[in-house]
Amino acid sequence: MNTQVLPMVLSTFKEKLNFNCQEIGEVAGISTFQVDFSDWNTVLSDKNPCIWVKAENFHGDFYYLSEQLRDIVREKSWQNEPILVVVDVNATELKKILPHDLPTFVVMDMADQVRINQASSPTAETLDVILSQITRSRLAPYEKHKPVVGAQFLRRKREINKSLNNPKENYLITGIRRVGKTS
Repeated sequence: MNTQVLPMVLSTFKEKLNFNCQEIGEVAGISTFQVDFSDWNTVLSDKNPCIWVKAENFHGDFYYLSEQLRDIVREKSWQNEPILVVVDVNATELKKILPHDLPTFVVMDMADQVRINQASSPTAETLDVILSQITRSRLAPYEKHKPVVGAQFLRRKREINKSLNNPKENYLITGIRRVGKTS
């Protein structure tokens, strides 16, 4: 039986959360994956890019590694995607070096992987790690530059029906900036 080798955090996603994690190849000896985060209704997709830097692939220079990661992103055309970078060493310095705008890198080092693996809620712990590196509004799945239509409306039917069925009620819509209140 052929068993896929995964980093600790992807094994946790697969075994505890039933997420699909698919290896898609190597670039310069570094493994790349796609992870299905579609259940979360965030900007993370059903084929979200993930790069795994094994301890033996890290040679002690985070600046060099950051350039390798940027090269992988360019080669795979992931410039407009949030990229999960799983590193099997302590990577606090890498978290400071990599950009959190486009492309958006989210680094999960070994300490993060252990915390997620041991958490009673791996989802909550993973979101805490992600939100420590990018803003909640950037994680929101909403179109920010034009009104949304069709399938881009997420979970709105219940709210619309409630307001239509109670026309004499007043409603206040609140939320952080750029999360779809107007739409």
